[in-house]
Amino acid sequence: MFWATGGIFETALGYFVLPGLGYKYQVFFTSLLCLASFGGSWLLLESPRWLLSRGQVREALGVLNQASQANGKGPVGQMDFNPEPFKNDEDGISRTSGLKWLLGAEQRSVTIVTSLLMFSATSLYFSLIYLNTDLHIINFCGVGAGNSKRMAVNGTEFCRVLGKEDYRDLLITSVVEVPVMLLGILAADRIGRIKTFKLVSPLVLISVTLLAVCVTSVTEELQLYISRGLTDCFLLVLWVYVPEIFPTRVRNMAVGLINTTGKLGAVFGIVFVQMFAMENPRAILGVFIGVSLFTFAASFLLKKETKDLQLDE
Repeated sequence: MFWATGGIFETALGYFVLPGLGYKYQVFFTSLLCLASFGGSWLLLESPRWLLSRGQVREALGVLNQASQANGKGPVGQMDFNPEPFKNDEDGISRTSGLKWLLGAEQRSVTIVTSLLMFSATSLYFSLIYLNTDLHIINFCGVGAGNSKRMAVNGTEFCRVLGKEDYRDLLITSVVEVPVMLLGILAADRIGRIKTFKLVSPLVLISVTLLAVCVTSVTEELQLYISRGLTDCFLLVLWVYVPEIFPTRVRNMAVGLINTTGKLGAVFGIVFVQMFAMENPRAILGVFIGVSLFTFAASFLLKKETKDLQLDE
């Protein structure tokens, strides 16, 4: 939810600040949030597992009791758990052979499928965001006549500065994400992660494919809003699923590896749209549909449900 809230804040800030004051003020106001993050970081509780791995049992008990009290539970006594297994965490899988274990015979398929899903969904998501500002200039039926975003001056192309209309569109799509994300959270909690993947992925495929249906600019804009919201919903459930599917000792490495593929997907999506938005809009649509189709098919390769999974470690 805070991901969507941050998007709404930043696009709203761009709507009011960038057209009149420029990017320096946008960066300045955005950086003020970093001060809040810096101050808030001192309020975070340390990981009890990390404390136990270093023999700090009393400190770990203190953190667990705070969490227990916040959840309306009773106090955690020292005899309720055995700290010994945690003291050798640094000698476990995560330090010696984490990557080898993730790509081993038992976990290889889950690691590869979740990594590819993160790459494809993230590339599609950021492609749709980038395409949002081009929507009034091009459509998938061809380039809009006399309204090119890249304007030729003395044989050289340059990009115009985004205006309020562009930031308005980005703001609308960011707001649309919120109810879709809420529906995704409810679905993942009620029917499970796997069923939510299988429910949302075909909707993403349908919404992206319908972008090829050239009716009016309004319907095309609506389609783009829906596609972005559904893709973000899929990503939200994937972000929940990935930490749950891997054991604690390799969780950090697994999440880092899979999120890295997501960052690479974001770069790929943005660069691809930037290169072909004006030259070949239909090629973009073809790749969008292909990525959505892959996401739909790969979702059915995930078998293990993590809803109500007891993390005994």
